[in-house]
Amino acid sequence: MSGAADRPAALTGGTGFPGRYVALALERAGWRLRLLVRSEPVHPQTAALAPEIVFGDLGDEAALGRLCRGADLVVHAAGLVPLRHWLRRAYCCPPRWRTSLASWSA
Repeated sequence: MSGAADRPAALTGGTGFPGRYVALALERAGWRLRLLVRSEPVHPQTAALAPEIVFGDLGDEAALGRLCRGADLVVHAAGLVPLRHWLRRAYCCPPRWRTSLASWSA
């Protein structure tokens, strides 16, 4: 993807099993990664990508704001959290994204 290196991609669940592969795919496509993590350590496979780290969890609105601020792409790959719950708290995302994501989870 041309010019994606200047564009941040925000990722939840990037330290989990499926999220690590999403992170790798985004990095290979040239995105600049920003990960929401609850605590160190970041998985070695993901740490090698040198992502920007935002500490917090899906219940932390301030952390979600820091994660999503300025992001051109937001990927929710965190497990054990219903998408609708996350959408209610995703105030950092533009309304058009929340509407699109909500329709997919119906």
